[in-house]
Amino acid sequence: GKTVQTESSAASQVQLELAFVLDQVPTRLVLTLTNRSDKVFHTTPIFTNGNRLNFLTPDGRIVQHFVSKDGVQELTIPPGGSKTWEIELTTIMKSRNLEDPGLYNITWQCENILSASVKCVLSNK
Repeated sequence: GKTVQTESSAASQVQLELAFVLDQVPTRLVLTLTNRSDKVFHTTPIFTNGNRLNFLTPDGRIVQHFVSKDGVQELTIPPGGSKTWEIELTTIMKSRNLEDPGLYNITWQCENILSASVKCVLSNK
């Protein structure tokens, strides 16, 4: 599908990008981690422990989407490697009771790295 990309604000050499898939319903979001460093990057699978989505809600609350798990198998991204996930955004938002109309600001946090934000709007139905 067609995507709209945002740039990562990561200070390190690991880049996080969020992109909406424009031609699919329900709304999907693509998350891409690219390791531009010369070291292996270690994290957990998507939405576990330090690998999470952050939602800034229309009323100013921050809601994080992740689960804490012990004994999770580590995910390693080699130097020059990347990993991409495609998620159904509306399902995640509903699971976190994010259903109020208005502007949502979404960031992806992977360990100590934060992506640039993307915005989405929930309209009054």
